[in-house]
Amino acid sequence: MTRQRTKEQLASKPIWAHTLILSSFTHLSINNLFARFFGLALLLNGLLACTTTTEKGIGNASKHTQAMQSAIEDIDVTTFAALMEQDSVIILDVRTLAEVNAGAIEGAIHLDFYQSDFQDKLSTLDKNSTYLVYCRSGNRSSQASALMTERLGFKDVKNPLGGYQAWAKQ
Repeated sequence: MTRQRTKEQLASKPIWAHTLILSSFTHLSINNLFARFFGLALLLNGLLACTTTTEKGIGNASKHTQAMQSAIEDIDVTTFAALMEQDSVIILDVRTLAEVNAGAIEGAIHLDFYQSDFQDKLSTLDKNSTYLVYCRSGNRSSQASALMTERLGFKDVKNPLGGYQAWAKQ
């Protein structure tokens, strides 16, 4: 005897899953019982996992993560030049030694972004100071700034847009 279902009942997932389970087990031979049961269990587990979990991604970042990300501020060259004059600000050059030798901002601390001990050296710096982190064009300094705030807990990191190239042109 076949039980008749309405379209609404067939569309709902619990009844669909229930129907699948019942129809799978009513036509099983004893030899295939374990294989089909295991396959069905995996299928249902996958279906339930997809429909009952909430997505945790960039859009759902915690308040702590969002606060840390907001500690990085991209600034223009004019603001960078004005902040350089403050005694409390630390200027951090993350370029290679060859780039520094070709020209650097006076008084900057040099830590080569590409060195294997870069993160270790960063972690020795005062996390409560304000840092102006620059590189040649802004790419490495942006990455270094993210590392400083997101992983190492620095409070105030500023990244000058355009890096040393933009600063040298002013």
